[in-house]
Amino acid sequence: MLKQRRLCTMLFVFLLLLSLGTAAAQDPQYGGTLVFGAESMGDSFDIGFWHGFGGVHVIDTIGEGLVRADFENGGALPGLAESWEISEDGLVYTFHIREGMTFHDGNPVTAEDVAFTFNYMKEHKAAYYNATLGQLESAAATGPNTVRFKLANPFAPFTTQTLAMVPIVPKHVWEGVEDPTTFENVPAIGSGTYRFGHWKKAQEFKVERFDGHFQPADNAGLLVIFYGTSEAAYTALIKQEADVLDSILPHQILEIEGTDYLQFVSVPSNGSDTLVVNVRNAPYDDPALRLALSLATPRERMLNEFYEGYGNIAGSVIAPANAFWHDDSVKPYAHDIERARQVLSDAGYT
Repeated sequence: MLKQRRLCTMLFVFLLLLSLGTAAAQDPQYGGTLVFGAESMGDSFDIGFWHGFGGVHVIDTIGEGLVRADFENGGALPGLAESWEISEDGLVYTFHIREGMTFHDGNPVTAEDVAFTFNYMKEHKAAYYNATLGQLESAAATGPNTVRFKLANPFAPFTTQTLAMVPIVPKHVWEGVEDPTTFENVPAIGSGTYRFGHWKKAQEFKVERFDGHFQPADNAGLLVIFYGTSEAAYTALIKQEADVLDSILPHQILEIEGTDYLQFVSVPSNGSDTLVVNVRNAPYDDPALRLALSLATPRERMLNEFYEGYGNIAGSVIAPANAFWHDDSVKPYAHDIERARQVLSDAGYT
């Protein structure tokens, strides 16, 4: 006999792939410094050790990976590495670094820096990259501009995820850092499109175009101002104190469209808004319960009431914007309260 279990009020995962886009001032000055309104930032230029919230995303403007992910066609595009080979068994990756690449302090980017970066991240268990570094056994420089990675087992996303995510750091800076969780990393030195300009903690930071990059930015730089709340950032946009926000709330769209100096741009997003539960813990470890809660989640209503219809109801966390990886055959469960009740009844819930 099925054990009777009483169901309490619970929330289950729902996915909404958003396309709210950005708001930006019209007729921008080409080549100037873009002022970006942000809600918050961490307390360091963290490269992946999670001791400062948001820091790893800031370093994205300064750092450069070996490759860049090609979201449209899949695979990888050249970054610091201009070419690479992968062994037939998928265990050995050999990368050739562009000649003439330098860090922002003028020191050359070498294979030693690349190997050091990955070995350092793995040794110190960089939280942000830990899962993607799990199969890496070693990284070693085999020449001034050649580095070889050895994996314990084949790992399909090693190129498009691991090597695209991890920013190469200068060995001459980081080899003396014994505890990366306490290292502020100011000024941050990378080899990316922008170089460190200035930082006023919890207020703003500025990066400037790095002309030594293999693809220099078109604009002079980026000034990110932290406003504390999304509402304050939005007010700065309306007052023309900021040029662009990364996202806005649905109810703000009409106000933006009513101005003659702002433009609302809606683009597909590769992210999602999710509400998740830990399936390792009861009662969410029960597949029947999870199915019933999914069937009972009114996704269409939530999309319309919370997002004014700007978004898509998702069948997985891989958004259509990630065209190469997205599987359109994976559909979300339809809203069906009666079926949800039946699933729970069949599983012994009362």
